[in-house]
Amino acid sequence: MQGWIKIHRKITEWEWYSDHNTTRLFLHLLLLCNHKTTKWRGFEVQEGEVLTGRKKLSEQTGLSEQQIRTSLNKLKSTNSLTIKTTKLFSIIKLNNWNHHQQLNQQTTTQATNEQPTSNHIQECKNEKNEKKINIHTEFLTSNKKAKLILTMKEYEKLKEQWSEEEIQETIESIQNYRKNYNYVSLNSTIRKWLKKEKKSSAEKKESNLPPII
Repeated sequence: MQGWIKIHRKITEWEWYSDHNTTRLFLHLLLLCNHKTTKWRGFEVQEGEVLTGRKKLSEQTGLSEQQIRTSLNKLKSTNSLTIKTTKLFSIIKLNNWNHHQQLNQQTTTQATNEQPTSNHIQECKNEKNEKKINIHTEFLTSNKKAKLILTMKEYEKLKEQWSEEEIQETIESIQNYRKNYNYVSLNSTIRKWLKKEKKSSAEKKESNLPPII
């Protein structure tokens, strides 16, 4: 089985969500549904439908046949699905499947159609304003009147001299510094802080050396 499905977060607000057996069965049916009309032994199985039976669903989900029956009745009672039965199998239809699938297809098609234009715009922005696009980090200063920005290019240059951990810790310290609104360039500030920290560490290390006798 190939492909994927979308599940909206609002499913957590669904009336059967806390009913584990019913939710498990519904999601399983959602995964099994046809995404296009097919035929099987003279029967037409349309989009949003699945040809199955209680015994087969029990084997696939690990639920008992009685649990399958109970959950199907619950889903039928709220019009979540309808069932057409024959002597050999059942065709289960998820009533809202077609609406959601068409919505997803429309969104995907729209995104695909707009992609060349979006890519072209992005390329133009990259050429004209690399500083604003290749952002590594940015934040408002403590008085919220200025924004300090570090570009990816500047970040890569910093990594030639210091580790990522040192850089990140310094950025956090600057961000938490109450008077950071006095700074204009985040890049130069990071360099100054790191050099100061390196000097301080060296002096501390030297002071801890045993005296020469």
